[in-house]
Amino acid sequence: MWHPPHELPPLLGEAVHIWSVRLDINPAQVHRLGETLAEDERERAAAFRFAHLRARFVVTRAVVRQLLARYVGAGATPSSLRFRYGAFGKPSLIETHEDVPLSFNVSHSDELALIAVARGRDVGVDVEGVRAIANADGIAERYFCAPEREALRSSQDESKTTLFLTYWTRKEALLKATGDGLSVPLDRVDVSGVLGEQPQLVFVLDGSGAPRQLALVDLKPAGGYIGALAVEGSGWQLSCWRWPDSGDLT
Repeated sequence: MWHPPHELPPLLGEAVHIWSVRLDINPAQVHRLGETLAEDERERAAAFRFAHLRARFVVTRAVVRQLLARYVGAGATPSSLRFRYGAFGKPSLIETHEDVPLSFNVSHSDELALIAVARGRDVGVDVEGVRAIANADGIAERYFCAPEREALRSSQDESKTTLFLTYWTRKEALLKATGDGLSVPLDRVDVSGVLGEQPQLVFVLDGSGAPRQLALVDLKPAGGYIGALAVEGSGWQLSCWRWPDSGDLT
């Protein structure tokens, strides 16, 4: 798991792929990747005050374009892809002319990004760097449901931090999969009973109040990071890959 493949693995049938991407690469690679971005992406990159944050944005967006272009095939290039955005910012591809459309989701924290890709089913992913959470109990009182708050109160020190971030990434992944983001209160989604080792079905209400069935699984993409993946439905098969540090697949 989490090894770079020799070539892009095919995304067939019920497959779900997730990629971890190291964002701190050398400036020459960042420059080369930046050439594939659209004008609005370049403008957003230029708005970052700090060079390392600008570079991380460029690498994330460029690798998303490289991955999706390869999955789309049929002559698609990274720079030719066009995106639309949902009411709460979830991106999707337009004009791919595929019978079963690609869906994808992206999250990044510090120097790591995760990109989830599937066909014909919604996906949501979240990743957080492990760090001390100031006022974790206070945040939990506002955003977590009762069983989650009780579990956090019973935890101490490092275990509390890990549990807090585990709950947070699970909730974010679920809400990103439905496309509702933080428009749905986080305390409406109870993730305290998820075991994490295998995909587990969770029923959530989306922003319209309609029930959605999603499978949730915890991720350990790299040391010092906690993640979660939510996928619509059941019966899918997960493969985890690491994007090459060179910035491209051979």
